[in-house]
Amino acid sequence: MVNRLQYDNITWIDVLGPTEQDVAILAKEFGIDPVVAHDLLTPTPKSKVEVSENYFYTVLHFPVSKHTHLEDSTVQEVDFIVGKNFVITVRYEMIDALERLAKEVEVKAIVNKDMDRKNGNFLFFIMLKELYESIENELAYVNDWMLVIEKGIFMGKEREMTISLSHALRVLLDFKKAMRQHGHILPAISLSGKKIFGEDFGFQIEALETEHAYILETINNHNESAVELRETNNSLLSTKQNEVMKTLTIMSFIMLPLSLIAGIFSMNTTLPIVGTKGDFLIVIGIMLASALAVFSLFKKNKWI
Repeated sequence: MVNRLQYDNITWIDVLGPTEQDVAILAKEFGIDPVVAHDLLTPTPKSKVEVSENYFYTVLHFPVSKHTHLEDSTVQEVDFIVGKNFVITVRYEMIDALERLAKEVEVKAIVNKDMDRKNGNFLFFIMLKELYESIENELAYVNDWMLVIEKGIFMGKEREMTISLSHALRVLLDFKKAMRQHGHILPAISLSGKKIFGEDFGFQIEALETEHAYILETINNHNESAVELRETNNSLLSTKQNEVMKTLTIMSFIMLPLSLIAGIFSMNTTLPIVGTKGDFLIVIGIMLASALAVFSLFKKNKWI
């Protein structure tokens, strides 16, 4: 599906699920290199930047996660071809941030007083800014999720929170992997864009690099919090398990003399007490006294 939008003198071609025919038409209209055009047909696993005389081509990956449970995260790819009066975006699935931006472009809702010249680099800057803000919103959901996990840990749900923490750390790892690539790509984009749009383009990328650094710092902070919560959760879980083992051990020690006495009086031989009046109650009394003595010993030594 090809969606053609116009913002002042900038043409935005947004392609969702590109076909060979779509790419061939765009390549002819905007003079796109055949190698670049071929790359647009399928997702590219690694980020990259290439510069031509009239445009630069870059592939970026953006992490996303489900807001409902945040248990599944993935990376969405956007291919950008940015010229002086056009921007082509190629994507292979729905991306909420670009959908929202398309609606804003349709109603001319984008306003930036600092941008006197509106050309392709302006729209590219707005796109990346919108995508970065979307990632920040995702991280806000992660932060809320972490608060829920923390509350669950101290409510005695250590076992359930172990699984949730594992999911959280996996999501944060996926975010970190995707955003780390941007740290290498943004400077390359700056160099490529300056050749086409001039030195002012570098200032736009510097603003994006600042936002990127903030996102990485947020991811690292969430990751540190998750690791600390996992250690706390493991400590509480270990303490609870130790208490259970301690209780079982004490019960075993209390039952030991009872089992011994029961074994002795069940021997097939002549035994004292056995056969006398009230022998059953006497044996039960001995067993209870032994159990009480063991319990008192544990209590005195503060083992329980």
